[in-house]
Amino acid sequence: KMPRNLIEYIPFGILPLDLPNQSEVDELRSMYGNTPVVLSIMRLQQQEKRVFDLLMVIDRLRNIYDKPFIYLVVGDGPDRHRAEDLVHSLNLGDYVKFTGYMDDIKFPCSIARAFFIAGIEDLVGVAGLQAASVGIPIVSLQMDPEWSGPDSIFFNSASQDVLAAELHQLLVDDIYYEERSRYSVSVTRSTFSLYQMAASYSRL
Repeated sequence: KMPRNLIEYIPFGILPLDLPNQSEVDELRSMYGNTPVVLSIMRLQQQEKRVFDLLMVIDRLRNIYDKPFIYLVVGDGPDRHRAEDLVHSLNLGDYVKFTGYMDDIKFPCSIARAFFIAGIEDLVGVAGLQAASVGIPIVSLQMDPEWSGPDSIFFNSASQDVLAAELHQLLVDDIYYEERSRYSVSVTRSTFSLYQMAASYSRL
């Protein structure tokens, strides 16, 4: 057994995204009707990414947010057709748009009001960290039934109603959105910076 004083956790490090220029962002926004965008970037597989559960949260959000919005799902995977069928059965076709796989995520991130993902504990994946690096608030469906971390790095909950309420507040409350946006940038710089990771390794 390794002594505890020889174990050090080093968070994964990322470089911030380089966003497109403003004219490209404006053009992309217009493609989606200049409405708020909730973004997910993930492999479309229920067992690992809980894509159906995320869609159920979006259905709840639709019921409490009385304006148009887009849930933009970037990625592909074995459960895409089942996810599309669920969107159809829930009558979410006006809200949910599947893009398929995209090599460069800076474009969808440039128009996102919130990044929505399923994760274990505080893990939100590389795409989630990249989104946070440019100020997108993170909302995570908690997949660990035993997780009760009171000081979570990013907002997370196992409750679909709580998640829908958080997304709703990010859409309607500009002050709250700006606060969470600044936090996303701050935490990625202080905890998930590539330079911080390199420095931590150099101290080993």
